[in-house]
Amino acid sequence: MGCSSSSSKYPLTDHCNGSKFYNPVESSEHGFLDVVKLMFAFSFENWPEKLENSINLDIK
Repeated sequence: MGCSSSSSKYPLTDHCNGSKFYNPVESSEHGFLDVVKLMFAFSFENWPEKLENSINLDIK
């Protein structure tokens, strides 16, 4: 099945050939263990109970 520009559903770009989108850069596959490692790399803080609004709108 061929694809020509006259039957394109989408514009031709570096990520689309007119009918199919693709990633032009090779990507590495990441697994569940990689996600777990990423989660431990972040430090999470508790959200505050409330925030005071200190916005002063000086409209003249």
